[in-house]
Amino acid sequence: MTTSRFAQSLGALDAVLRARFADAAAHAGQGSDAVPEIVLGPARDPAHGDFATAAALAAGKLWKRNPLEIAQRVAGAGVANMPGVATIDAKPPGFINLRMTPAFWAGVVREVLENGSSYGRSDALAGGGPILLEFVSANPTGPLNVVQGRSSSLGATLAAMLRFAGATVHTETYVNDAGTQLDLLADSVFARYATLSGIDTPMPDDGYKGEDIVEVARALHARDGDRWLSAPEQERRRAIGEFARDTIVAQQRADL
Repeated sequence: MTTSRFAQSLGALDAVLRARFADAAAHAGQGSDAVPEIVLGPARDPAHGDFATAAALAAGKLWKRNPLEIAQRVAGAGVANMPGVATIDAKPPGFINLRMTPAFWAGVVREVLENGSSYGRSDALAGGGPILLEFVSANPTGPLNVVQGRSSSLGATLAAMLRFAGATVHTETYVNDAGTQLDLLADSVFARYATLSGIDTPMPDDGYKGEDIVEVARALHARDGDRWLSAPEQERRRAIGEFARDTIVAQQRADL
């Protein structure tokens, strides 16, 4: 997949900055392997420029030198060999700021318009093997809460981003129906179900008492009538538990 011109420009800037830091390292009596990682990102304050790097701070710590002097040496070479850069300067305590030309940003806008929704798509993660992303994985005993809704949005967004970068992503939501909670869910639904049939039945001490349990009981009664009032306990518990689980999970998925 073709790399965007924007990414190519940043790659070229990275190469120039690396060369300048190599020169600064030599000036400080350091080897070429002492060049720090160059992380070029958006400037925190737009008034200072479009992009910035704190690499001089890392270099100062590594070389035992004043980071501002390092930044000034790197920026002092000006914008030579930096296409699209209008200005480059150093700011205390050792930041290097770059401001891009209007023509550079016009080119970015043009490329975005040309590529539409596929702008920025890459195959950077295509060779890394499939990714299994699990999120939400709520208990099938009631409606989703705000935290689970937030994790759903975050998980779906992360999956979309990974796919946009070329990864093969499989998403999974685990239905945690193991243990005694499904039996307790079944007994809670049965208590409401029996009450709907005219038999006052107390809820289990640790039962699920939400209004959603009443709705599940109504759906069960609408489907099966009074069938489960006289059924053997284990058969009744298994059947009602499965019905309640499937009903609640379906509602959770609809909410997602």
